[in-house]
Amino acid sequence: MGSFSGGFINLYKKPNISSMQSSRPLKEIFTKEKIGHIGTLDPAAEGVLPIAIGKATKLIEFVLKDSKTYKATIEFGIETDTLDLEGKITRTKDTKHINEKLIKEKIKEFIGSIDQIPPAYSAIKISGQRAYKIKRKGENPKMSSRKIKVKNIHIINFIEKNINNSRPKVEVKIECATGFYVRSFARDLSYACKTVGTLTHLQRLSVSSLNIDNAHNIEEIIKNKQKILDFIIPMNELIQLPKIILLDHDISFIQNGKFIKINNYESQITTLDKDNNFMCVDKNENIACIAKIDAKEQFIKPFKVLI
Repeated sequence: MGSFSGGFINLYKKPNISSMQSSRPLKEIFTKEKIGHIGTLDPAAEGVLPIAIGKATKLIEFVLKDSKTYKATIEFGIETDTLDLEGKITRTKDTKHINEKLIKEKIKEFIGSIDQIPPAYSAIKISGQRAYKIKRKGENPKMSSRKIKVKNIHIINFIEKNINNSRPKVEVKIECATGFYVRSFARDLSYACKTVGTLTHLQRLSVSSLNIDNAHNIEEIIKNKQKILDFIIPMNELIQLPKIILLDHDISFIQNGKFIKINNYESQITTLDKDNNFMCVDKNENIACIAKIDAKEQFIKPFKVLI
């Protein structure tokens, strides 16, 4: 594979398989590289699953994750312990009053900065243990509310209760930031509508600049593994940080674990930027490191080195 050092792949995760299992076949191609996925999708869900390969695994936390889009279907009148169809039915409730006008009105309450309690069946750690593992033991993990951001939610389709459909359903498109649980939203929207509900289908349409239209099935990737680099997204394309273009001699400083004097780069660093992380690149836009600015000591201090 020549001088390949790392990058990302926009993988389309199929339903009924875990995120880890979805990316596992890539290990047969990238035998010497680390592989990680960005933002887990529930096994039943499908859609965009960004994969980090090689040195890109060091950059997972810096990928812009505050821009995600989902398409979800919520069925009213039924609730499960997992808040989706993977779980056991825990209760049912009347839905005679559920209509599109009511749902539209209640959806407004979930747009902006809101509080949300994650599902008990989730990978969130409680005292060092995954919440879903605690739940599987028959215990009830204490799930704390957290602030999340929702940019927009709109109704794609509303299906009323009829002869062929015993319960009303709504299909919505959600634009949100990291930390938003669609299963929790299905629960909370249903409660707001004075009933119960569960998530019956979930598809992630986008993460940052990666979207469903340019996502690749694992079969397609394996079939064309001789041209694997055609599927690779360069590391700098998904990292949305202020950029510093380094001089050649300073790159060797980074390689030797040294700090860089700020003198030659002041024109690239504004006062507003100084508290941020920076993406330091060479003249070819290859990422050399992620660094912090120490304005007091007048140094650029790398803390994630990729060269």
